[in-house]
Amino acid sequence: MANYKEIKGFHVQSQSTDPAASSMAAGSWASGGTMNTARKINGGSAGSQTAALGFGGGGPPYIGNTESYDGSSWTEGSDLNNVRRSTAGMGTNTAALAAGGYGGSNSNNVETWNGSSWTETTEINTAREEAGGSGTQTAGLIFGGNPALAVTESWNGSAWTEVSDLNTGRNAVGGTGQTNTAAICATGQVPGSPATTTLTETWNGTSWTERNDTNTSRYYASSMSGSSTEALIAGGATPGSPTANTEWFDGTSWTEINNLGTARDQQGGLKVGGTSTAALSFGGAEPSLSNKTEEFDAVTTPGIIEGQVYYNSSSTNAFKVTQYDVPGGTWASGGALNSGRSQNSGFGTQTAAVSAGGYGASPPSPNYRTLVEEYNGSAWSEVTDIPTATGDMASGGPQTAGFIAGGERPGVNIAETFEYNGASWTEGGDLNTARRDLIGAGTQTAALAALGAIDPPFSAEAETYNGTAWSTVTEANTARRSAAGGGTSTSALAYGGYTGSYVKIAESWDGSAWSETGDLSGDIKATLGGGGPSNSDQLAFGGYGGPPGSARYATTEHFNGSSWTELSDLSGARSNNNSLPSASTTQQLFAGGNTPPASYVTTTEEWTAPLANKTITIS
Repeated sequence: MANYKEIKGFHVQSQSTDPAASSMAAGSWASGGTMNTARKINGGSAGSQTAALGFGGGGPPYIGNTESYDGSSWTEGSDLNNVRRSTAGMGTNTAALAAGGYGGSNSNNVETWNGSSWTETTEINTAREEAGGSGTQTAGLIFGGNPALAVTESWNGSAWTEVSDLNTGRNAVGGTGQTNTAAICATGQVPGSPATTTLTETWNGTSWTERNDTNTSRYYASSMSGSSTEALIAGGATPGSPTANTEWFDGTSWTEINNLGTARDQQGGLKVGGTSTAALSFGGAEPSLSNKTEEFDAVTTPGIIEGQVYYNSSSTNAFKVTQYDVPGGTWASGGALNSGRSQNSGFGTQTAAVSAGGYGASPPSPNYRTLVEEYNGSAWSEVTDIPTATGDMASGGPQTAGFIAGGERPGVNIAETFEYNGASWTEGGDLNTARRDLIGAGTQTAALAALGAIDPPFSAEAETYNGTAWSTVTEANTARRSAAGGGTSTSALAYGGYTGSYVKIAESWDGSAWSETGDLSGDIKATLGGGGPSNSDQLAFGGYGGPPGSARYATTEHFNGSSWTELSDLSGARSNNNSLPSASTTQQLFAGGNTPPASYVTTTEEWTAPLANKTITIS
C-alpha cells in the first residue's frame, strides 16, 4: 500500500519540541574541567576547545600563571615573565602570543609561547590593557584598550605597525579573529554613562566597519570566539551585575541563544583559534573569583528549513509549518553607497542589487546623476554609468537583466528605456508617454510602468513591455505621481502617491485591470520605497507626507492581499529612496534617500524576515 510520503514526496515528522532556528540556537553550554587557579581578567587565551591556553589574570594580586586545557582538565605550565592581567591573546596552545596588559600600570610588553615557556619579543607601540586580539603568533592584531583607545596595531612576527583606528575607542572589549586581516570587536567600555556599549566593528585588513549592534550592552565579555563573519560572545558585565547572556553573530546580525550556566564577567575564552560552534569560557568573576570552565557546542543536526511540516506532540498538539515570518522581520545596517543621492532607481535582490541614477549634491552640485552601483550583500561598487543623467525612473528585473524607463532630466520628462546585462547598458523601446515619478515592476522582457507626472497633469497611464516595445494598457483608477509599487507585469500593486495632496490609495493590477484595495494604514504617503513578488505580498517603507522640510517617515508596512499591517521601523526617517520592486518581502533593500532639509544620504538598510515555526490553523 502506498503511503503519504511516497505519494506526496515528504514525511510529516512527529516532534516533541519545535525545531530550532539554527544549529547555534540549539547549542548549549556544559561544564568542563576546573582550572587549578581561580582568576578574573584573564590575561589572554588561545587555542581550541580541546587544546586551549589561558595565562595571566588578577585577583588581585596579578598573576603570571599559565594553564593548558586538553578538553577535560587543566595543567599548569611556565608562568609569564611579566606578571599581569588583561593581555590580548593570539595564536594556539603551543604557539601563542600575549600583548599588553596591566601589572600596576599599562604595559607594552609582548611575550611568545612555544608550548613550554614564554620569551619576550618586540613591544607594542601603545601600552594598554583590556584590548582585543586576533590572529596568530606571527600575524596578529591588537585593538582598543584602556583608556578607551581606538588604536590598532598589526604584527608580522617581528614588528608592530599602527594601522587604521577603530571607529569608536573603547576598552574591556570582546575581540576575536583568525588572522590579522579579519577580526571583530564587539561591546566594551566607553566614556560617559552608561559606560557599556553594544557597538560592533569588523576589520578587513585595511579598515574597521560598523556592523549591527549586539542585543545586550556589556563590557568585559572576554568569552568571545570565532571569526569576523561568525562569532560567539558570552558573559560580561552589564551595569550592576555579571550576565550569562550569549549571542551569535552570523556576519550580519546578532541573535540571542542559550545562556552560560553561570553569569560572570572578566572570564577567558578562545579569542582566537576557537570557533563559534565549539567555544570555551573559563575563570572570571561571579563576582567572587571563579575557576569554572564551560564548553559551548552547537547541535550538528540541520536547523529548520522553509516548508518543513511536522506535528508537535508535546504541549501544543498541533500541526506546524516552517515559513518566513514577514511580520517578524527587522531592518539592519548594510554597506553604504559610495555616493549619497535620492530619486535613484533599483532592481535585483538584497544580495545582488543595482542602484541607478538619481539626484545628488555633488558632483555636480546639485544635479541628476549617471552613476550606477552594484551591491553584493555587503558593499556597493561603482560600475558602468547609465548613458544619460536621470532620476525618478521605473525599474525592475534581476541584477544582470534589469531595466529603467522614463524619469526626469533637468526640466525634461523622458520616455527612454535602458536595459542592463550586468556589464553595460543598451537602449530599448521608448515609453508611449514620457513621464517621471512612475512605478515599475516585472522583468526586462515582461515589464510594467504606471502612473507618474507629465507636468501637468498627474498620470494614470499604464504600459507593459515585451523586451522590444511598450504597449498602452488599462489606466489606473487614480492618477498620481510619487507612488511605490512592485510585483510582475501581470500581478502588481501601486500604493501611496501625490494627487495635489498626499494619498494612501492602493491599487492592484491583474494583467488586465486595476482594482482599488486596502489603503496604507500608517504615516507613509508619497516618495516611499517598496516592492514585493506579487499584488498580494508587498512591503512599503520610508516616505514623505507633509510640507517641505518635514514629515518624513521610518514606517514599514506589509500588504497581505487585503490589508496593510505596520511592522518594525527603519532606523531613520527618509524618502526618495532606492528599493527593489520585484524582490521578496523576506529580503528587501533601502539605499540612499533624502532627509530634511536636503541631505542626500549613502545609508543602506536591509530588511530580513526570519524563518519561524507557525501553527497550521483551519478555518
